[in-house]
Amino acid sequence: MSCEDKTHLYDLLTACKELVRTGWMARGVPPAIGESVAEHSWEAAILAYILAEELKKRGAAISSERAAVLALFHDILEGLTGDLPKYSSEKLGYAARRLLENKALGDVCLLGGEEVVKEWMDARTVEARIARLADYLSTYLQARRYLAAGYPGVEEILESTRDAAENLARLLGLQELLEKIVNRKG
Repeated sequence: MSCEDKTHLYDLLTACKELVRTGWMARGVPPAIGESVAEHSWEAAILAYILAEELKKRGAAISSERAAVLALFHDILEGLTGDLPKYSSEKLGYAARRLLENKALGDVCLLGGEEVVKEWMDARTVEARIARLADYLSTYLQARRYLAAGYPGVEEILESTRDAAENLARLLGLQELLEKIVNRKG
């Protein structure tokens, strides 16, 4: 299938800018103030760069730029699939969700970005793991913002992403930096 027969990059980018993350709306955040997929990916990319830079300072062989790019691309397929709610993802199961994502990847024209998405999906590189940590951290920070703005329904997301971020940060040896970011110190 040629690029002309696939969903074009422009359409994916437009969809990601306009698509409000489903989890927020399901927990009472109005769509008009809901975070878009693109906003989330941007924040995750900056966080991934900072987290990777910390590992690099400690002597790790890591590309901060690659980690940031992985985080930037991590949800681009949602421009085609939509932002699947946690309930749907859990009921579908990992294999079915992966099948959907692989099908979507084959149906989009990313003009060379396909390898980035595959690396994110496989999560085998340290850069991909950093991007995943940044994804959790960005979601956690947004949940804090919504909680402070008076949306108590996001508390479950706050707790689950905090736990996921803490576990992954522990594996990567980044607990101290995570604490600084979360507690706005340093």
